[in-house]
Amino acid sequence: MVTSDIKLEHFEAPDVPKFSPKEVQNELEQIKTNKATPPGDIPPKLVKIFLSFLSIPLCDILNTTIRMGEWSKLYKCEYVTPIPKVFPPKSIDEMRNISGLLLFDKIAEKLIGNLIVSDMSEHLDLSQFANQKGISLQHYLIKMINQILSDTDKSSKDEVNAVIAVLYDWKEAFPRQCPKLGVEAFQKCGVQPSLIPLIINYLQNRTMKVKWHGEISTERHLNGGGPQGATFGIWEYLAQSNNNADCVDPNYRFKFVDDLTVLEKINLLIVGLTSFHTKQSVPSDVLENNLIIPAGNLNSQNYLNGNKKWTDNPKMILNKKTTKVMNIDWQYFRLCRTEFHTASSSSCIAAHGSALAQDGPISDEHIFGDISANNLDEHNQPSHQLF
Repeated sequence: MVTSDIKLEHFEAPDVPKFSPKEVQNELEQIKTNKATPPGDIPPKLVKIFLSFLSIPLCDILNTTIRMGEWSKLYKCEYVTPIPKVFPPKSIDEMRNISGLLLFDKIAEKLIGNLIVSDMSEHLDLSQFANQKGISLQHYLIKMINQILSDTDKSSKDEVNAVIAVLYDWKEAFPRQCPKLGVEAFQKCGVQPSLIPLIINYLQNRTMKVKWHGEISTERHLNGGGPQGATFGIWEYLAQSNNNADCVDPNYRFKFVDDLTVLEKINLLIVGLTSFHTKQSVPSDVLENNLIIPAGNLNSQNYLNGNKKWTDNPKMILNKKTTKVMNIDWQYFRLCRTEFHTASSSSCIAAHGSALAQDGPISDEHIFGDISANNLDEHNQPSHQLF
């Protein structure tokens, strides 16, 4: 990323934020002494002993960093430990990066990050429940489950309501971030112009060292991607993905960092059940009654197509293994199959368990189980099945 590629807005010297030694000291007091630190970093216990003395020079360094718009090269290096997602890992894609940042880098990012959060608060999607004070994953789940129960409970004589939930997940979302698009997303989300030069410099010329079984690799240059384990890296992704579900009613979309769940309420009596043409192709997931819901009858297909367009713009890839679709309903939904078509193929998606795919055929290994109420009757459980 080149600085000249970004259109910068004009700002005056008084617009540049400044921190006081007291603010820095308050942040140093919150350091957790039981956390691991990268090799060569100052021990947190030592910092806490001398925090009243360290806060003054650190405050001066931080204010100079903001005023000049330059992030220290020392703080641009990520110390990464690969952790397997599955055992044994068969490829690099099955490894997760756990990054360690220098202590003073964390302090600087936290203080400046508070300014970024304040600026973005008015523009941030209200469906995003991650990395914000006062809301969490619990709020995400409670609000979503309340919406599902409200939709499925309010069925009259002319209604048999059900909910389709499409669970989106993007592959390697953080490493695939484009720094230029990230900076532009910060600007769109209202981050003050005086911080944009600093964010640009922060994302330039980043490096990484890998720690593996006690050994540390040589320093390698990173061509792009979002900073791993950093406050700026998380907010860069939240800014870029702020509009990834604008085609969906805010009450029916729920986000947590790079995970997105989209709900659709349908009436099974008028949604348009039809028979599957078995002579044209032999299905493996259609029940004996041969009933399906065509993709064209569902808004979920339009949401999927709209999300595919967003996925292509920031150079993301939908993870076909972890993107799922499920039915949440009374007993009736087990009588039919829901059909989806992906934007780049004509493969069908069964709402009773198959994973969505961005391209190519769908294999049976992605099936995660029938969640209809049929399985609940055997155990005398309530009529609803949630996940």
